[in-house]
Amino acid sequence: MTRKHTLTLLLLTALLTLSTACIRVEYDDCPPLRLQVVVKDKNYYNVNKVDLEDARPEDLPFRDYVPNLTYTVRNASTGETVAEKTLFDVPEDITTYEILLPEDLPFGNYVVDVWGGISDDEPLAANGLPLHPDGIVGGDPYHVHQSLTYDYRHASYTLEMERVKGKLIIETEHLPTVATQSDNSITQIRTLCAPDFVYSGSQKLTRHSDWTEQSIVDGAAQGTAEYRVWKTILAPSTADKATVLKLNFKDNAGTILERLLPKDVNITMHRNSLTVLRYVWAWIPDEQQYGWIIYILINDNWEVYHEMIVD
Repeated sequence: MTRKHTLTLLLLTALLTLSTACIRVEYDDCPPLRLQVVVKDKNYYNVNKVDLEDARPEDLPFRDYVPNLTYTVRNASTGETVAEKTLFDVPEDITTYEILLPEDLPFGNYVVDVWGGISDDEPLAANGLPLHPDGIVGGDPYHVHQSLTYDYRHASYTLEMERVKGKLIIETEHLPTVATQSDNSITQIRTLCAPDFVYSGSQKLTRHSDWTEQSIVDGAAQGTAEYRVWKTILAPSTADKATVLKLNFKDNAGTILERLLPKDVNITMHRNSLTVLRYVWAWIPDEQQYGWIIYILINDNWEVYHEMIVD
């Protein structure tokens, strides 16, 4: 046999051996989708600039920030709900809550909505969370909305819950003791937070305050009470400086005290932010009478509020 024929025979033998061999490729099991829910807004973002609000420790249990939760996980393509849980109390002593998902959940795109801090006065609806329905104050709700892709390389996500509302703080200095209560009107705040975290609507809210219960320091001499503070949780404003705050101070009989009425103030409420005003009852030299000097906290500075401005 020639050398050429021998080489050809060897090549045919090698190809035959390879064609009959079993080639096996090992794959790991598909990793399950894990969704870890944590609290992002443990404090208002500007809390360290406001003496009237205490910052909370950042390492408290989950339920100290958000006491209850409800969630829905949907297939982004079909809209099918693959996991959900109605409102429940957050377990004690956990800092992260894991959403349980079906073990056979297929790869794909999903949309997750988690709500928390929901009060009975503000029940969650299909189109989102009503904010102050029927004029109530409501709670301090939280939300996270996230679209995600579940595949072999993307199987673990952290969902950070964010605060839905903000807080208004009003401080009075030298408030005459005859003023024992007030009706506080707040306009142009949002009515709804949708599941995609988009706000809509506009409403007016009226809150009653008993100023005899707001004292930080007991009543001072000469008919004044020092440093009284009123706080309320509010939905965001419809636009910058669009919210108008009106205070109507009243006496024990509920009669409006005309000489103590401050001018209206335009403010902006933001979610997870403190909006702070200070009303100081003082002698106004230019007017030769007592009146209100109104300050608004902007960044780190107290600025005198001079007039109503709406952008």
